[in-house]
Amino acid sequence: MKTKTTYHPNGQKERVSHFDEQGLAQGLSQTYYPAGQKKTAVTYRDDRPHGEEIYWAECGAVIHRRSFINGIEVTNHQPKDATK
Repeated sequence: MKTKTTYHPNGQKERVSHFDEQGLAQGLSQTYYPAGQKKTAVTYRDDRPHGEEIYWAECGAVIHRRSFINGIEVTNHQPKDATK
């Protein structure tokens, strides 16, 4: 398993992803805002989203959740107060 990390111009992490020997995304992939707060998190299995995908606002509030099984979206939820 290989880990790939990219960075914002200010040196903060932008994305952390994991790949198998064939280059397929596997496991948890996370993105970050330039100030360092978590932006998204999703788990991959064989290059397809599998499990919960979460989006956060810069303030830390969850703004969107989706669930996948082998790349197929099975739930999609945006909290009513997501813009606050």
